[in-house]
Amino acid sequence: MNIHIISRNEARHLLPHWPADVSYSEEFSNFHTLRYGLQSGYIWATADDHGLLMPIQWGDGIAHSVHKGHTTPCILGAGFPVIEWHEMAHAVRCLTQSRLYIADLAIPETMARGLSPLPSAQHILLTDGHDIETMFSRFHETTRKRVRRAWRQNYRTELITGRMPRNYYDLYVHHQFEKGTPPRAIEYFNDTAHAFGDGFLLWGAYMNGQLVGMNLGWCADHSIWLSINASQDAYAQKNVNYLLYYETIKWACEHAVERIDFGGSSTQDGHIHNSFKIRLGASMMPIYRLRDGTLAARMFDMIARKKRALHIRFNKMHNLWRRKS
Repeated sequence: MNIHIISRNEARHLLPHWPADVSYSEEFSNFHTLRYGLQSGYIWATADDHGLLMPIQWGDGIAHSVHKGHTTPCILGAGFPVIEWHEMAHAVRCLTQSRLYIADLAIPETMARGLSPLPSAQHILLTDGHDIETMFSRFHETTRKRVRRAWRQNYRTELITGRMPRNYYDLYVHHQFEKGTPPRAIEYFNDTAHAFGDGFLLWGAYMNGQLVGMNLGWCADHSIWLSINASQDAYAQKNVNYLLYYETIKWACEHAVERIDFGGSSTQDGHIHNSFKIRLGASMMPIYRLRDGTLAARMFDMIARKKRALHIRFNKMHNLWRRKS
């Protein structure tokens, strides 16, 4: 394999059709430069008459495809020879002069030789140019019933672009606390809004003048990456999240969005978020981790991940104890 790091302009000239994937977008790159000071580009790997392209961000000795997220490689040519993932990862680490390279790849099992599966999967909904009536008819019967029940609740919905109002941020923080996950600072969302502009999308649902549910999506290159779904527990029981996803899909149909990435969810059978997204019509793709680095860098990365996981577990146990008290 011949492996290079190329610019966005070079990548644009290579592809006859640019991927409908937020992780490939200029806005996504601009956000990571603004927020984390990372450089951005694309990995271009060739073998025979085939090519593989995927985004990369790097800085401070660590490279990612992609930073704090997942991506799907774009394959050019009718099939690709067996991909030597670890050879590519080592070459990318050397090209970016990094101690560590990590890629979380949403790919079919047939492409994942030698990669470690993660306990999560990507969920993608393709609109295929359909209107919302057609998309709604493809929802699972139970999901359609729950959307109709939400309509009868008379929620007031709104769409806000380009900014994170304080009441939305407060709901997000409350939701993260209930999950036991540390919330991001509001500056994170301000930077995202600055990078995506009107592609920073907030769908909100109100009851009696109070915000009770929200979806946050990043929109670019005819695609949406749904970053956050948050709601008050009492209104989650009253189907507010079904309404928010319906409104998100409706907006996508009306604005020529081809692809909605609902984000990662557990691959465990019966996991509530997994089945929720599939019943909306999304297809599931497993996520595999590719990693190459020095021994010290791999150890530090493993310790940091385990520390975060333990912190989240402790918070969840504390919240459970608090509710029972």
